[in-house]
Amino acid sequence: AESLLRLERVEAGAVKALLSGVRVIALSDVTNPLIGPRGSARVFGPQKGATAAQVRLLEKVLTRWASVLARDLGARTARVPGAGAAGGLGAGLLAFARAEIVPGADWILEKTGALKILKHCDMALTAEGRLDKTSLYGKAPVALARRAKKLGVPCLAIAGQVEIAARPALRKAGMKRIVSFSEAGAMTDKEAMGNAAKWASKAAAIAVAGLALVMAGPRRVQADDFTAIDAQYFHRDQPGKLDESIKLLETASGSQSLWRLCRSKIRRGEKWEKKSQRLSDYESAKMNCEKSVALSSTSADAHYWLGVSMGRWGETKGIMKALFMIKPIKREMAETLRLDPNQGGAHHVLGEILWQVPGFAGGDKKQALAEFETAVKVSPARASSYLPLAEAYLYYKRIDDAKRVLKMVETIKDPADPAEYPENLADARKLAAEIESKR
Repeated sequence: AESLLRLERVEAGAVKALLSGVRVIALSDVTNPLIGPRGSARVFGPQKGATAAQVRLLEKVLTRWASVLARDLGARTARVPGAGAAGGLGAGLLAFARAEIVPGADWILEKTGALKILKHCDMALTAEGRLDKTSLYGKAPVALARRAKKLGVPCLAIAGQVEIAARPALRKAGMKRIVSFSEAGAMTDKEAMGNAAKWASKAAAIAVAGLALVMAGPRRVQADDFTAIDAQYFHRDQPGKLDESIKLLETASGSQSLWRLCRSKIRRGEKWEKKSQRLSDYESAKMNCEKSVALSSTSADAHYWLGVSMGRWGETKGIMKALFMIKPIKREMAETLRLDPNQGGAHHVLGEILWQVPGFAGGDKKQALAEFETAVKVSPARASSYLPLAEAYLYYKRIDDAKRVLKMVETIKDPADPAEYPENLADARKLAAEIESKR
């Protein structure tokens, strides 16, 4: 494309003669103009792999191209909706073929009779390789969803990838339920693309199965439901338990349901190998807990899990984001302890922050040790709090105290979190063995 910067003039006499008397209709899948903030280069360049420098070059090239077309052919293409489609092909059709650009998806839906059929459907199912903000600029799946919404037909969508930030707008456009291949079980993009038919089938099954729940609307989970959901969470080491709790909670409403959904998404996020999948769950979990706090600001659990989701998100994003999240996390833990002074998890989190953060940024190892000790004291069944306390004792050369604390993990008969207790016990035994080997 860079060669277009050296373009001097355009001669289109032969093309004009060839198309004399011919009406050209250009079907465009998007409404983006050629240049500008929503133009071809800035919107679709990054999607196709262009770097920031390449996007700037492409914008410059297309601006030059539009200028020459306007001067030599009298065709003003820069800001016309659809001119930026297909890398600027829309602009070429406007300039050389004097084409009439129409929304391609709507045209196809009309000409194929799909709209007539849609009126008699109970539901519609559409799909896309990737659903993101560019899908909203006129692409077929969203066009179908909007038509279905007008007709009162629920529309479901599946996609290889789904941009988190675009989900609200996609739902507003009419997509009642959206399922990505990763939500269907694909662990990596390579796995998803390598067996697309399998994951498309699974994603579609999940979408259809969830339609009845979505159409029924939110409901309040009863106390007995929470007992069952908590049992699933605390036995999440068993196949399917965590996913079952998430599916049930996603159909519910209310503060108690939302912080539990946040908690389960955090645990699911911890299992993903891919960073983008972890971030997706952590960000979604954070939003659930924010809603939970908004509905009931007196819920200690909601504040606690909101702080944990912030921490997980910050850790995954990188050191700078993690440092940025310290103050809001500490604020949530302080509020948790104000509401429930015996919440050992909050003391544990505060201890981790004070231990890991440098002194100039507010870290304090002695204060961290005190928080770890309090965490174990107020929540003795919380096995995950013992290891950091033992490690803190070792830092201060308190070997006997470290050994004592590690032995206490062995004595826990009714752990607060049965699913993670085996790992906590294994870690405690490993550290105890390392201490003995050095004596």
